[in-house]
Amino acid sequence: MRLSRRIVGSSLALIAATGGPATHRIGAPPVAGGHACSQATCPRLFGSGTDRDQDGIADSAEQALAEAYAPVVWHAPDEPNLPTSVDSVLPYTRLAYFDVAFGIDSVLTPAPPSQHALLEHTVAIPCTGGDLAHSAGTRSEEKQRTFYLADVTPPHRMGDTASTGWITYFHAYPNDLGGVTVQYWRFYGFNTGLTYSIGSARLEVGHHGGDWGGVHVVLGPALQPVVARFVGHDRIVERLWQDVERAGEHLMVASERGRHSSQPDLELDTTQAVRQETWSSGNVRWLGGRTSRAGALINLGEKTAPFEPFVAYSGLWGSPGLCLPAIGCINSGYWGPAYNETGMRDDGFITAWCAGMADSTRSRGGRRECYSAAVSP
Repeated sequence: MRLSRRIVGSSLALIAATGGPATHRIGAPPVAGGHACSQATCPRLFGSGTDRDQDGIADSAEQALAEAYAPVVWHAPDEPNLPTSVDSVLPYTRLAYFDVAFGIDSVLTPAPPSQHALLEHTVAIPCTGGDLAHSAGTRSEEKQRTFYLADVTPPHRMGDTASTGWITYFHAYPNDLGGVTVQYWRFYGFNTGLTYSIGSARLEVGHHGGDWGGVHVVLGPALQPVVARFVGHDRIVERLWQDVERAGEHLMVASERGRHSSQPDLELDTTQAVRQETWSSGNVRWLGGRTSRAGALINLGEKTAPFEPFVAYSGLWGSPGLCLPAIGCINSGYWGPAYNETGMRDDGFITAWCAGMADSTRSRGGRRECYSAAVSP
């Protein structure tokens, strides 16, 4: 069979039961069941307890919401780059710095970098009178002057063969509807793009290291899904919840073969696809019916208060590739979730990370949540 649409009613029971009297509420009072709720009821929608990323939602509530709506991801049967985790890839790469204008391409970490090491580097930019580029904040607009992680070698490009290594990362925040948006991000060690044959020659386009795929589940005031967003390479596709494919309350997503963009409509024969449940107790169903345990569902926190340090890294997740005048860099690495280019506004607002965020101007320690700290060519 092919992916089929299921229109199923939402349930708040799981979410409403995730906390006692709450301590966090953002913006206008949420609405429960279409009616204004009391001061005693409204805050409990945002949970109670520790809020380490200081976004107004208790950590436990963020995890419960992410688990409740975690998507089912379908992978092509011949997918060349299976999901993996950041910590699985870092041992096989090096952090480097690249500046096409000055012919600079230098390795900064001879040893494999840790997540924290990704954030610790500053480089003086030649001929600028002392301007600096920072690996935690400076984003290269055209990938001409940037930090990057070197492409991993072919043996490490296929991802984790054990599905327990297929980590799904999530980012949750209060949105401008009075509810919560939960983003789900998948990481791949490599992106296998398109190959064109021109006579006896072969041209590879879009082959690069470090790829990210993502989807957003937008919850309204009653913490009920209203919209899904699918992050592609060129645009973010938005669909009403009643118009998306799902299994119960779990959004179904087709990952584009090799390129990993999240697709709402990709034709995919599910009898020949690999099915990944991204919640913590989820399974992976392989061809032939074998099942195995899926990887963890991990909270990223906010860029300005991350649980996973790599979120604040502003460089590329793969080598810059060949750079040509007036064309730019081809086969170059991709940015991470908090610096993703898809849908980015002209003013530098990172839409893929902050779409609909209730407080999109927030900052901490000089770092803005929804914008780069600095921009390079």
